Amino acid sequence: MAEKAKLGVLGGGAWGTALAQALASDGSDVVLWAREPELVAEINAHHRNSLYLPGAPLSPHIRATGDLADLADIGVLLAVVPAQFLAGVLAGLPAGARDLVLCSKGIEAGSGRLMADVARDAAPQAGLAVLSGPTFAHEVGVILHHGLKRMVDKQDNVFYYLTLLNENYPMPGLRAGTEEEIMIASGADDVLGSLKAIRAVSSAAVVLKRGAMGCIVYDGPISDDLEDGIVGKGFPIEIYNVLGAGDAFMSGLLRGWLGGESFETAATWANACGAFAVSRLLCAPEYPTFEELQYFLKHGSKHRALRKDE
Repeated sequence: MAEKAKLGVLGGGAWGTALAQALASDGSDVVLWAREPELVAEINAHHRNSLYLPGAPLSPHIRATGDLADLADIGVLLAVVPAQFLAGVLAGLPAGARDLVLCSKGIEAGSGRLMADVARDAAPQAGLAVLSGPTFAHEVGVILHHGLKRMVDKQDNVFYYLTLLNENYPMPGLRAGTEEEIMIASGADDVLGSLKAIRAVSSAAVVLKRGAMGCIVYDGPISDDLEDGIVGKGFPIEIYNVLGAGDAFMSGLLRGWLGGESFETAATWANACGAFAVSRLLCAPEYPTFEELQYFLKHGSKHRALRKDE
């Protein structure tokens, strides 16, 4: 039998810790690198990550470290650090051939490089793979350890349920996407043709996301003029991190639309929420509260980088 590859995770945040927990669920030893010395000490001493993943007991097979040199003999590394720090962390790894699994989404500020490009430049000898999908870190962390232990090991009469796919529930009549996503969805070669192809099979409102230019909602027939729709105001902003931007956009859009607001208002809220997400560092914790959103819409920001606002 081939020797099992040694496993490691770069990043002690919620998702990095949950993935380490997943890797350790079969008894595999996993090395988890984290920046915070106090977090490293807590994981090793108490098998907890109260800073980023509170309430999830961690496997004793997870060993935390703050020293990248401890990853020298790790054959497979999951990179789960924020997009803006990936290059620096990979550059600090000991030299050697290894496989890297990229688990961070985003675009590097300044260079515009995607995570795969960053990894190729920082670790040219590494084999690259990508892990993408929903990041329900707490649920994955808890169920993979606590739930499976009770259901399988102890044979308790309990049932833990975790869904990582959309259920087959009736969905509202709304379609949203960037120009690229709209074209992928329709199979057409241009945006206008894509919108018309979607309209031919669905009467749902279509939302075309255009970044700093805002978005356009098409709630009826598609004309030959791409601008002939309901325009949601855009908010030019410094892009710092795109992680969660789409979810932020949809949160604002649905907050308005399901609350009975006009499409113009809902689309403007969507763009504002997206602006918050892309100009701050983290993901869901950076989304604005409704009060923050309303203040921003009324007063604007003295910075093009909302992370600098007080």
